[in-house]
Amino acid sequence: MFWRRVGMLWMVLAMDAAFAADVYELNPGDELVVHVWNEDTLQREVQVLPDGSISFPLVGNINTLGLSAAELETHITNKLKEYLADPVVNVTVTSVAGNVAYVVGQVNSPGPVVMKQTMTVMQALAMAGGLTAYASNNGIRIIRRPDSKGAGSAIKEVSLKVRYSDLQKGDDLSTNHVLSSGDVIVVP
Repeated sequence: MFWRRVGMLWMVLAMDAAFAADVYELNPGDELVVHVWNEDTLQREVQVLPDGSISFPLVGNINTLGLSAAELETHITNKLKEYLADPVVNVTVTSVAGNVAYVVGQVNSPGPVVMKQTMTVMQALAMAGGLTAYASNNGIRIIRRPDSKGAGSAIKEVSLKVRYSDLQKGDDLSTNHVLSSGDVIVVP
């Protein structure tokens, strides 16, 4: 009975990991391995360029912004069907170095924070070494750029308020926002 429960737990964890891999959107700076089964010449390590594109043989340039690894697999597979019979493509994210938020201002270690998992404001501030003695606890803001999926230049960045003193006390956690790639946390 015990081993059956352990097996079921592993199955649930594996399904959660697979779901998370399908949901994660690729970002500039991420590193990928693209492999086409039975085609040794079509295995590449690629990095998503600053404009969100990658280049792959026979396919050319591909815009990956807003795509998950599974969606990129489908895109490459469909393009390769022109050249190969039933291509089987696997895209593996080997580094999420492009999934970055930035912490600036009155923190002990300002700079980029690589988000290897879902991260909140409090977690990012902790990774930045916490606030300095001169920080304005309730003046913290998150500057968030518009969604990368088809967002035009007419959409402006938004500013989200963070009430650090409420978060510290645990009274009101509504401003402990989940961060998105590219967010900038400004601590005055």
